[in-house]
Amino acid sequence: MWLPLALPFFFLPKVFGQYAFEQRSEPPGLFSTTTQTLEVNASVSTQTPNPLVNGHAFTHWTINGVRKDDSNGQALNRIILNLTSNVLAIAHYLDEEFDGDGDGTPDWYEIHLMGTLDHNGSYDGDADGYGLAQERKYGLVSTIKDEITEGGVSVRRSGLVFLNLGGAKRLSISSDPPGLVPSSITYPETNSSYTSSSLSGISNGYVFSHWEINGVRKADEKGVALSQISETLDQDKTLVAKYYAENEDIDGDQVPDWYEWREFGNLNNDGANDPDGDGFTLGQERQYGLSAVIDDNVSEGGISVRRSGLTFLNLGGAKELVVRSDPAGLVSSATTYPETNSLFTSESLHGLVNGFVFSHWEVNGVRKSDGLGLGLSRISETLDQDKTLVAKYYAENEDIDGDQVPDWFEWREFGNLNNDGANDPDGDGFTLAQERQYGLSAVIDDNVSEGGISIRRSAQLSYSDAAFDANASQDSDGDGLSNATEVALGIDPDQPDTDGDGYPDGVEVSFGSDPNDPSSLGNYPPDSLAIIGSSILENQPIGTQIGEFNATDPDADSILVFSLVDGNGSQGNPFFMLDANGSLSSAVVFDFENNASNYSIRIKVTDEHNASLEKAFAISLLNEIEDLDGDGIEDFYDADDDNDGFSDVAESAYGSNPRDPDSLANAAPSTLDLNGSGILENQPIDAVVGLLQGIDPDANASLSYSLVEGNGSIDNALFSLDENGSLSSAVMFDYETNASNYSIRVRVTDEHNASLEKAFGISLLNEIEDLDGDGIEDFYDADDDND
Repeated sequence: MWLPLALPFFFLPKVFGQYAFEQRSEPPGLFSTTTQTLEVNASVSTQTPNPLVNGHAFTHWTINGVRKDDSNGQALNRIILNLTSNVLAIAHYLDEEFDGDGDGTPDWYEIHLMGTLDHNGSYDGDADGYGLAQERKYGLVSTIKDEITEGGVSVRRSGLVFLNLGGAKRLSISSDPPGLVPSSITYPETNSSYTSSSLSGISNGYVFSHWEINGVRKADEKGVALSQISETLDQDKTLVAKYYAENEDIDGDQVPDWYEWREFGNLNNDGANDPDGDGFTLGQERQYGLSAVIDDNVSEGGISVRRSGLTFLNLGGAKELVVRSDPAGLVSSATTYPETNSLFTSESLHGLVNGFVFSHWEVNGVRKSDGLGLGLSRISETLDQDKTLVAKYYAENEDIDGDQVPDWFEWREFGNLNNDGANDPDGDGFTLAQERQYGLSAVIDDNVSEGGISIRRSAQLSYSDAAFDANASQDSDGDGLSNATEVALGIDPDQPDTDGDGYPDGVEVSFGSDPNDPSSLGNYPPDSLAIIGSSILENQPIGTQIGEFNATDPDADSILVFSLVDGNGSQGNPFFMLDANGSLSSAVVFDFENNASNYSIRIKVTDEHNASLEKAFAISLLNEIEDLDGDGIEDFYDADDDNDGFSDVAESAYGSNPRDPDSLANAAPSTLDLNGSGILENQPIDAVVGLLQGIDPDANASLSYSLVEGNGSIDNALFSLDENGSLSSAVMFDYETNASNYSIRVRVTDEHNASLEKAFGISLLNEIEDLDGDGIEDFYDADDDND
């Protein structure tokens, strides 16, 4: 195997007036390497790196080897610069659990915030009384002084707090992998109806396959997955939209996994099967866009009849409504055509989705805001014209203007980046950075009294308090709940265990069980999860056992079930299988030389009351020494695996087997000529036209000839060609009524199936036909026999 010589980045030749801008990660492969060639002084910016990728945490950027920090010494998440030279931008990552200096704080956290490992977990650089380890634990920043004052009550606008007193059912909606549909958890009324969005096609490289409800795939009567489902909420339900990578083919049957899951709900078929018995294999059904469970009837010259989707035809002038997000995939994208002047109301958006924070809606490129300029989280639009609604999101930590205030906050509050962290736009004495820190709005005047109440705009709150009296705050039955709380929840304030199930009312409320229902029990989740065996040797078959998971639960006689789940550290899940008893096995055949060496999987252990514990684990891929010819060089690095004198590249190019010493490299035929390229009209079928002759560089090559489709093959049907190269007519030609020139395409193939193709012209020659000898050819003579 030969390798091309790679020049270092800074030795790339410079095009006059242009510079190169390259971005990559260290270690490599955590995001795609990109290189741009731009004009001098062009403004460029690095991408905002994902904070956590494959178990590695982002630490800092370097530009041409120089670390880039903000004024506090904390690493910047995004760099903006003008190109005055070639630039190499490297995003540095470290293993998220690695603690090389053993101070109890991961190294990536110290490097990201301070660029050094010189301090231990007790270091308090901002002198706020919180050590480095505590700042890390509480999610604070060790370079910003945090001040917490005991005092009164801070009252401010907040989201609604959900309290389920009526037994509403929990409805969870998500996608697998996450982020391809908007995730949500709601509590609709019992027995109410929910209809999902209709999903199909590709999204961010993944193709929709099917819906699952509480782990059960939903399909029609033929077993084809439903693209839209309607459910009655008679119990808690989890709806998952299942997607698969566009080209994923775990079972290696040349049919994408998403297609098999959509059609059958399993991977038991392969490309050669014909499940519906219509004469089309599974591979052909996929190729022709047919369904593999519907009998397709195709009659020659007739009509192919099969089930199809509705085709939209806009004859009434309906307006086009496009709804999507920027970046894509954070809300469900859709293009519809509602009635002219109808009203559309968007969903209400806010908060964090897959590392991005919602800022505002845009309609046809115009930001929508309220009277104070705050970006609206929900909009209503009259469709008097075509409209494109875009939900604008920004990376959580993106700060393009470097003012220590996230861009999403500025776009939401003002619609621009013209303010910085030291400004006080609403004149309330709080800077923009402080408003952001305290969760306030930068355009609403906040009034804070010392030890008292912070008053600002909020929604109205109504409540009824008939139970509050002198004993309301007491806990008469000692169950951990005040009398007032128990009255509000409909629990007996004088009974510590109202339903007599052995769990105190306070315990049941804390666990979310019903204190009035003896079958609804208080329950502790599993408290430990570990694995025995965490590596696999390459080249092992699918289903090879890797290890065994064990867990403990504080509750006696708990029944524990193990499963792979999505979340932090689940990137490697698709490569493994886990049964309910905790046995982990391989789902693919691994190749050490071409695959990653380490994989991260996320495991959930769940008890019989659905309480659970999740944890990420690392699985290692081990190398197996593969040396076919025993020359001491492992095959992956050996240029000639079978030591037959031909390199693997040459043998692969020639079609020989690079792992068989008896299978040698072979050259394709090099020339192809036609001896004879004309035919006289009126000759019988099988009249010889000429002889094809090919030349092959390999000695004693055995050549065969055939007519093939391709450029120049339009007249192949008028001729016949035997394997020895003899070209004959397949019809009788008439010079006066047929064309004069014909084109055929011929292939010469050697015994190793190497071939050469070439197009040839064939001429039709005239035969003078003059029955009466009057000098006028019969075709043009009005009186052939001159009578």
